[in-house]
Amino acid sequence: MPLFTGDFVSFAPDEARVQTFSNVSYFDSMTYQFIRTGGFGPVSVDYYFVEWDTNTNQATSLIASGSALIPDAFSFNYFLYTDVNSNPGTYNGWEQLISLQVTANPVTTYAMVLVTSDLGASDLALAAISTVDSLPNGQALFAVGVTDYASLASTTGTSYGPGADFGFASLSIQLSPVPEPATAAAGIGALLVAGLVALRLYRRRQEEAVALAPVAAE
Repeated sequence: MPLFTGDFVSFAPDEARVQTFSNVSYFDSMTYQFIRTGGFGPVSVDYYFVEWDTNTNQATSLIASGSALIPDAFSFNYFLYTDVNSNPGTYNGWEQLISLQVTANPVTTYAMVLVTSDLGASDLALAAISTVDSLPNGQALFAVGVTDYASLASTTGTSYGPGADFGFASLSIQLSPVPEPATAAAGIGALLVAGLVALRLYRRRQEEAVALAPVAAE
């Protein structure tokens, strides 16, 4: 959020905001920065953490869900940001942490879905980062007519565009590349060769030490 270009996308009742992820092996938590564009009252936001089918752009299974109460505008704070053209600005925001603690499969795509039926939702927004792909293994989408998980699973999401992501912070573990079997075997072989060379050097030094040892006179 401190450096982004894009728009503040307001919530609409029963319209989901979707952020997808892949190549992650563990999700600890996500923190969204909600923005106030108007209004003062609190807004209740439901969240669904799901497996996501990138071919149909639909949720396939529910992993975790819950609800977060975004407080009234008087609890918000002013945050500074600078866009890619170095233009400074401020926005009235609230940081909401969502704890997950989910072990994931790196080859599976997951999504965090935010939805609300609150009539005051139009006064609440997220930043949509639309010109820089800051999260190559994910994208931002929206889905209309979502009131619960059942309606989410039967609704097709629509992308905000190539490289679009919502403004958020996550604590997660990205999968490190695993060596291919041939590469691993080569590494093990190199270790064995290094061990044999060290053993031969040790034996040679022992032999040299014996050869150079003084012989006692009889």
